Amino acid sequence: MGIILPIYKSWALLLALAVAVGAYLLSNKLIPKKEIIVPIEPEEIKTGDRAADDVISQGQAALIKLDQLNDDIKDPLLTAQINRMEIACESIFKAIEDKPSRSGQVRRFMNYYLPTSLKLLESYKTLTEVSTGQKNVETTRVRIRESMGMIADAFEKQLDNLYADDALDITADIEVMESMLKSEGLK
Repeated sequence: MGIILPIYKSWALLLALAVAVGAYLLSNKLIPKKEIIVPIEPEEIKTGDRAADDVISQGQAALIKLDQLNDDIKDPLLTAQINRMEIACESIFKAIEDKPSRSGQVRRFMNYYLPTSLKLLESYKTLTEVSTGQKNVETTRVRIRESMGMIADAFEKQLDNLYADDALDITADIEVMESMLKSEGLK
């Protein structure tokens, strides 16, 4: 536009601006925007305890699978249960990160409950994709859907069990403090 019009005049400058805005709007209509989603890799956590680091590493991999399955499964009830499971798992691994000695308390959880839950959800996804209307397929899907509430409860109970020792220690500290205050006449 600078070659064709006398840009030093205000009308030419406004015309060049209008042409630029028009070109921008036209290009936005004709050329679709690309959205590139790059998954964020969770940073590797190093607690100094090899067993705890292994548990956290395996747990993060399982959480990624659980999140993928949650995205793939379109059942709202199942999504709510999977969300509960994800929150409990994240909290469990955070608790292990905070206190690596807890890693031994989740051995069965890591070796059986979490992998079996993932396997059940993968089966549910597969059976949903097949969806032949067969009685066996539908019965299996219903059983998996119903069991996920129980499994989410178990995940939350596992988290609660990790803090049982801390709760016991705190209760004992409070009782000792109350006894001391009482013996000195401060209570």
